Amino acid sequence: MFEEAAREYPPSAQIQSGLAQAYLGIADFDMTQFYKYMDLARETARRGLALDDGIADLHESLGSALLFGSWEPAKALESFDR
Repeated sequence: MFEEAAREYPPSAQIQSGLAQAYLGIADFDMTQFYKYMDLARETARRGLALDDGIADLHESLGSALLFGSWEPAKALESFDR
């Protein structure tokens, strides 16, 4: 649903936030493609933050993807702090 909204509507940080959260959730349930969805969550959160870096959920999504998807704890902590 979020992917469709992202395609059909103008760029929106809120849509990117929902999409990033969805990718994180899918990663938890589909361990065969865990890193694929973590990468998608990371890139989606970054796109959303480029539109509006004041959305806390985007920083949390980016931090989670950085910590669990690519093991970058220092960068993840920066994102969580924001």
